[in-house]
Amino acid sequence: MSDINVQVRLRRIERKQQFDRGVAIAALVTSVVVGAWTIWNSNTQLALTRKTEERQAWSELLMRFDDEQMWRAKKTLRAYAEQIKRMPEAMQEKTGSEGLITKVSTKCLALYVYATSVVGPGNADDCPPRTMRAEDKEKYYSEIDRARRTIKNFHENVMMLAKQDLITEPVRQRFVRAATVDFLTNVWLPVEKGQNRVVDKDADNKDKSAQSVRDWYAERVKAADEQKQPKSPALPETSYY
Repeated sequence: MSDINVQVRLRRIERKQQFDRGVAIAALVTSVVVGAWTIWNSNTQLALTRKTEERQAWSELLMRFDDEQMWRAKKTLRAYAEQIKRMPEAMQEKTGSEGLITKVSTKCLALYVYATSVVGPGNADDCPPRTMRAEDKEKYYSEIDRARRTIKNFHENVMMLAKQDLITEPVRQRFVRAATVDFLTNVWLPVEKGQNRVVDKDADNKDKSAQSVRDWYAERVKAADEQKQPKSPALPETSYY
């Protein structure tokens, strides 16, 4: 066999070896990629399953808390706000009924719940209901404060879980709606601001924090309403030239 033939055969063997190595490397890379994708997909599916289970668990927990206690808390604060709005001072209050609710709450919670001021002649009559005895007002305003705190904690939890996508859409729609914004704005928030002025030195920042809770609900409701509104049909294009 000539040297040329030998060299040709050697080149063929070398090319075949290179090809085989390339195939082996490609197979290895493919195996690694497929294995990595399988692991990623498995982990993703597992994470989604855990997320779904976690979302369902939190949703069920919120539904259990939205019970008679929550209903009673809202009813208590609504009745309290209505009593203040019927006070003679309501007609003279320049800041509106919400401002009067805050002012009365500051004074009466200080008198009957936190004892940061003392009940004296005349000032007990400023706290509705005026026909109620002072000893009964302690229980009454303790219930007002308890209702305020229950509503605050619940709605803050709904907001936090919604931000983390940990509640289902039907549950979110149940708690984030126009009626919620109305209640937080006109009933809960004025009482909350009144309480902030009784027990907190930095009442302004506490007010901003409470306001941000109300605003979060309002923004979500507004965004949902905008999505529901049908878009105006586009005007037909007219060419004058």
